[in-house]
Order: sequence, then C-alpha cells, then structure tokens
Amino acid sequence: MTINNIKKDILNILDLDPNWINKSLKNPLKNIIMDSKSHELLFLLRSVYGIIDGNPLIKRINKIHYSQEKIQLTFDKIVKSEKKMNTLKNYDSEFILDIISVLSQIEYFKVYPNRFSDTFIKSIVKNNLFSQIDNKSYIAKLLFLLIRMGYSNIYIEKELKKLEASQNIDGGWGELKRDKSNVFTSLLIFQCFRENRLWRDREIVLKLQTYLIKNHLSEKETKSEQDKWNRIHSGYKVNNMFEGGSLMFLESMLVSPCVDNKNKIKSIANWIDDLQLESGYFPYHADLRKQGNIISSIRVLSCMKRKYLQNN
Repeated sequence: MTINNIKKDILNILDLDPNWINKSLKNPLKNIIMDSKSHELLFLLRSVYGIIDGNPLIKRINKIHYSQEKIQLTFDKIVKSEKKMNTLKNYDSEFILDIISVLSQIEYFKVYPNRFSDTFIKSIVKNNLFSQIDNKSYIAKLLFLLIRMGYSNIYIEKELKKLEASQNIDGGWGELKRDKSNVFTSLLIFQCFRENRLWRDREIVLKLQTYLIKNHLSEKETKSEQDKWNRIHSGYKVNNMFEGGSLMFLESMLVSPCVDNKNKIKSIANWIDDLQLESGYFPYHADLRKQGNIISSIRVLSCMKRKYLQNN
C-alpha cells in the first residue's frame, strides 16, 4: 500500500465538487489531494471533510505517515527536548521558544495523539512551563496549541484566567505586563480564547474582537505591520510560527460569527478570494502571487466551508 493508492481511493470516495466552493473560484481539491504530503492530506481530511481519527482512511494514512523519516526525526526531537526540559530548572526565552516550536511541529505534522507527544505535553504541565513565560504572545501560542490538540486541564484554565485579568482597557494586550496593546499579540490571544469553547464568547473576548476589528489594517499601522496582516501561512519554526495575519483573524471570527463581525468576515473573505492563483491554490503571502501553498489553501477552504454552512 502506497500513499498514491490511498489518494486514488480518496478521489473516488470524497465529494470533489462541493456546493460550498464559490463557482467563481477555481476548485483546487483534486490538485491538493494529488500534490499533498501525508500531513497535508491528514489536515485536509480532518479540517475540511471532518473525518475523525478513528476512520479507516485516517488509519491507513497514519500507517504510512508515522513510518516516514521526517516523522521519526520529529519523534527524536520531541524526546531530546523533553529530556532537556526535565533536566533544566530554569528556562530562558530561547529554550521556551524551542519548546513552543516543537509543539508547533507536532501540530503542523499531525504527529498526535501518540505516546511521544503525550509525554512531552505532560512534561510541559509537570514542569509548569507557564510560570516561566512573561511574553503574552508566547503564552497565547502555547495555550492555543495545547487546546487545539485536545488538552484541557486546570493549569490551562488558570492561565486563561491570568490573561483575562491582564486585559488593557482598550480591549487588547501588550506583550509584557503593563505594555500598551499590541495588535498581533492581541490576535494570538484572540485565537487562543476562540479555540476554547468555554471562553470563546465571554465579554472579554468580544471586547478583544472589537479592538481587533478597529485595528485591522488601520491607517496608523506601519508598512511592517501591514505586511504581517498579509502573511497568510503559519508555520512551526521560530521565525514563522507566530504568523497568520488576516487568515488567522478570519478563522477565529468564524468560530463564533455575529452581527458585530459580519462585515469584517465578509471583507477578509473577499480579499482572500482575490488572492487565488491560476493553479487554484492560495499563496503563503498575499504579495507572493506565484507561490501556491497547500497548507494555506486548506485553511482557506476550511473557512469557505464554515462560512457557507453558517449562511445556508
């Protein structure tokens, strides 16, 4: 059994011409299935088609997925990072970033749930990594990843409450205590709260959404800040795991659409539609109009489907 055999089966099983893809856009589903690597295929099946981990199709892909060298290297990295985390007593910011990057890699390459990721995450909690993080962008990313991968406990709840208590009067958060609000730190916190079903519609999150809508691509922003909104892709490396920009904002708003975010959802969705490349893919960055990115394209398709289902 090869991944190509599985892809052929998928092409025969799935609906490749769904109603939720706007007819004015190119349909990239077949190309994504044929071009994707195993982690991208898993991401498509889970996030767009809603196929659960117990499905035989997922199990067949995982059998190949976990045998690949890059996944085995990821496991090695997890083990080494966990050993170092259990050995050190204090963590500097560089090590904390490395731990968040490993967690991002686990989520990005879909190497969970398994014993390696489980013990690594248990070590994060056991060693109380949260207590050694002052940067709110770091804590928001860490919490988001843990919640995204299905973890929920009193330690996560405690950190969410600490974030709640430190919200600025304008609705945003700064990177450090008493810092003025930073729109991209606030965006990461918004993503974190929206991922948690018990927090996503609380007053502080709605206040944060109002702040973000007001400051999204505002005239006061620098060219560098505007460029960050145009970065569609979120990776797992230290230099790109905090990116995501306007697509991240759209994803988080679509979790709980309402009258207050309706216009912003529509404007960002239309903007993203206009970014589609001739191949049918969507780019890594809004200005890179010749470089299609499969992960970005799957995230856009997931947003398209959610938006369609909410309106129909």
